[in-house]
Amino acid sequence: MVACSLIYLVAFLSLQVLVMTAQILLNILRHSIIKMEAINLLILDECHHAVKKHPYSLVMSEFYHTTPKEKRPSVFGMTASPVNLKGIH
Repeated sequence: MVACSLIYLVAFLSLQVLVMTAQILLNILRHSIIKMEAINLLILDECHHAVKKHPYSLVMSEFYHTTPKEKRPSVFGMTASPVNLKGIH
């Protein structure tokens, strides 16, 4: 894990844009390799999956919502799936 942590740390210090799966983001946040405060913009593709125990949902509940509002990144969620409006009038 140490070598992997070093790779992520070097990437975060040298790059402005990083693309990764929700699970990888959750893992590096849980291992304190990066803090939510270090992220400026969080883009979630297929954000309709952010329910129950999906990594998107866990990132938001464990890290985003526990970060002070003034230090939270902006969030841009994208989905091509229609919203389920069943039961809404």
